Amino acid sequence: MFIDSNAENYDFKLKEGAIIKAENVKYEVLKTEDNTSNGMQAIPVAPVKDGAKDEADTSEIVIAYVGTTLVI
Repeated sequence: MFIDSNAENYDFKLKEGAIIKAENVKYEVLKTEDNTSNGMQAIPVAPVKDGAKDEADTSEIVIAYVGTTLVI
């Protein structure tokens, strides 16, 4: 999945505020970074705790970089 809108596998759901699910855990996308000058692409996400009405627990932030795997 890619955050580069020009990529073949671009995932339009990966926007700030989106709720995604990976390995039975819901995460809120906090921001997306697609730096076209140096190629860095990253997505910081925070888990949504059960019963939190889709509010992220920002005391636990995961940063997924292109070239690493976040299974959604």
